[in-house]
Amino acid sequence: MILPVPPASLNQNADHHCFGCGERNPHGLRLKFFPHDGPEGGVYADWTPSPTEEGYVGMVHGGLISTVCDEVMAWSCYAERVWGMTARLSVRFRRPVRVGEDYRATGWIVSTRSRLIELAAAMHHRETGELVADATARFVRVSEGQSAEWEARYGGLDRS
Repeated sequence: MILPVPPASLNQNADHHCFGCGERNPHGLRLKFFPHDGPEGGVYADWTPSPTEEGYVGMVHGGLISTVCDEVMAWSCYAERVWGMTARLSVRFRRPVRVGEDYRATGWIVSTRSRLIELAAAMHHRETGELVADATARFVRVSEGQSAEWEARYGGLDRS
């Protein structure tokens, strides 16, 4: 089931060059992340790949599919007020992702232990619901100082 897009994304401060979510990167994806209210929680981002993201004719380059999965997992950490970095990423490409078609990627936290965060992601075609890719990752929490710096730079959640 595709949920309507809420009016405000989690990444309110997009005035930076992040390839995944920054507004100042002319070559970036400019993804917006929203809370996902499915059973696993996490976040989602909608994505319609453009011709500049093509690999083989009409198909999206696998590196960009991996990037979108990595981004939704990273933002699912942030939605829980945790900043981490990707230590390991594994992506399964199940069906071709087509240029110009609409997709939804969802990421969520599977487990946490000490500084390690295990995550998962899935990307579905928005019209058919077909699973086109899924991913797992291990993130490592960053220091409190780094968390505060990134919160100021990339954050924007209302902390009240």
